[in-house]
Amino acid sequence: MRKKITASVNEPVMVGFSEPAECNLCAGSLKALQVSSTHLSHICAEEHPMATRVSYCGLSCETCPIYVATRESDKDKQAKMRAEIADMCTKHYGVNYEAKDINDCDGCRSGGHLFFGCDDCRIRNCAIARDIETCAQCHEYICAELEGFFVKDPAARDRLNQIKSRGHA
Repeated sequence: MRKKITASVNEPVMVGFSEPAECNLCAGSLKALQVSSTHLSHICAEEHPMATRVSYCGLSCETCPIYVATRESDKDKQAKMRAEIADMCTKHYGVNYEAKDINDCDGCRSGGHLFFGCDDCRIRNCAIARDIETCAQCHEYICAELEGFFVKDPAARDRLNQIKSRGHA
């Protein structure tokens, strides 16, 4: 039995990039963002909460700084968030982005705006070619490409394993 839980943050919250944290709703990786009056919707299956938007590889869109920055209505805050995201991408992924490179993203499965860095994502392109919703549905799960990705984001593995174990794959 799954039930929808909506949580809202009424007071501004800041989580810094230098201290990775876990989202208290989905246990996803929460790097840095400022959240104020933002609603996060999650699907909970028993005691294991699950984000409603999960990418092919298991990232939670709702805790993704790029996704959150896309939804920020204050342009000054959004610009600061994008600069922090560019810095994080350089440190975490070894790519040299500038704030102007961080474009809007509605999630890689949304069909809407897509972060330019996702255009060439081998995991995303593979899942699209196989016509699957997440990698948890793939008969080759867990492949070498995912293993390499999970080193950088182990919470993504946990989400996909949870999807697979619950029979949503």
